[in-house]
Amino acid sequence: MLGLYRKLLMVVTTLALVFSLYGCANTINEINVQSSIDRDLVIGASAFGYMGCYCDKGLVYFKDRRMWYLDCSENKPYIICSRANCQHNDENCFAWISYVNSAYGLALFDESFYVIKRDDKKNSFDLLQMELGSGVIRTVSTLDIGENKPGNWTLIGLAGRVYYVGDFAWIEATYQYCEEYHDGHYYPQEDTTVIGINLNNGEATMLYALSLDDGLEHSIELAAKDFLVIKETADKEPLLSEELFYEALENGAYSSFSDEQDPWNDPYNNYMMWHMQNKTVLFSYLIYDIKTGNTSVLDSGELGKYHDADNNAYWRDSYRFFGVYNERMIYSINEYETANRMNNWKIYSYDLESGSNEFIIEVDGGNVYEMMDSGFILKNSEILYCLYTDNKTTVFYSYSLSTGETIGLFEDDERITFRIHGETKDCFIGSLMKNEDMSILYILSKNDFYAGNLGAVIKLKK
Repeated sequence: MLGLYRKLLMVVTTLALVFSLYGCANTINEINVQSSIDRDLVIGASAFGYMGCYCDKGLVYFKDRRMWYLDCSENKPYIICSRANCQHNDENCFAWISYVNSAYGLALFDESFYVIKRDDKKNSFDLLQMELGSGVIRTVSTLDIGENKPGNWTLIGLAGRVYYVGDFAWIEATYQYCEEYHDGHYYPQEDTTVIGINLNNGEATMLYALSLDDGLEHSIELAAKDFLVIKETADKEPLLSEELFYEALENGAYSSFSDEQDPWNDPYNNYMMWHMQNKTVLFSYLIYDIKTGNTSVLDSGELGKYHDADNNAYWRDSYRFFGVYNERMIYSINEYETANRMNNWKIYSYDLESGSNEFIIEVDGGNVYEMMDSGFILKNSEILYCLYTDNKTTVFYSYSLSTGETIGLFEDDERITFRIHGETKDCFIGSLMKNEDMSILYILSKNDFYAGNLGAVIKLKK
């Protein structure tokens, strides 16, 4: 009995400590949070891993099943909640999330915080908005999850990031289809589509109908105020379902995948593994005009196929999309040295109205620097890139889209000492090469970065 009493006392003490820590945590209404009102692209934070969302003075992120804003000028975190005396431990708190995969796309955009949360009671994903200053919370839009039964599609989660730009939030939504076969088992199949949510009226538009065609996928490559670039991929030779495979096997096809002498033989698994390594993947880059709803094809073909040291197959395309500058799309066509390393980039600008291309710059024998959470183009309209040397180092350069000028910056370790995740008005935020945990973030002033003073980093107190 005494042992039980001690255990209960420990639980109560632990809960009291948790409540005291979060109950007295700094809340968002204690500071003046700055937010841009031009509605330029903001990429929402992910609840998975280390991805954050960056704004003029700091960043917003998920941690400990709560949503936070960190002011970089103070190096101080604030819970995104405006309620007085809130314990931040249930669904009544805007900052609280029930579990890791129940919240997506946390962002500071157009003088409001936005997040998509799963509501199990309503069986929906809800896009929520909390206004700066007033703290007023409203539901912008609701996406029904659907009933999980044979013949139905159900929304099981968001596949990628959430892109807030112009009047919309753009998401990649993954649905699962359940079909009941004669043996009574469920054979779920998945499809990912693109959905746009109008931030003004909450209307949600699915760009591509859900399909059971194996291998057909859609992903957002670039989001802008007036258009999207969407990558569509499909297997040239679709994977057969298990039912169709065994029908063909009984008729004498695919006999090489069957070994009756092997008690552990699984012909369909052997076929799937073969298909994964030998398939041809087709791609199309689609430009979706947000105003008209029309779609045009930028390019299409077959993805390049590469193999790693273990002879595992990878498919890579040559395009990378940087963003928009002066109403022209900035993108590159690349050549791969290996399956995971590009060494040649040709960067262009593209006019969507005329379809004309203009060559900008070539990076040969190096890499264009991509901020892990924020893309390629900096706030000052510069692109960073580096060239590899023969002595395991790399030299950094900046290229200005506004002036066309290239400036040499500094020499660094080939593995990159300071890896930029995002930027504020005055600083870069990133992780260090020496740390395996990329959730440990540091701040570095832009003046120190451009001068190569990478040792001047300050650890953020997340």
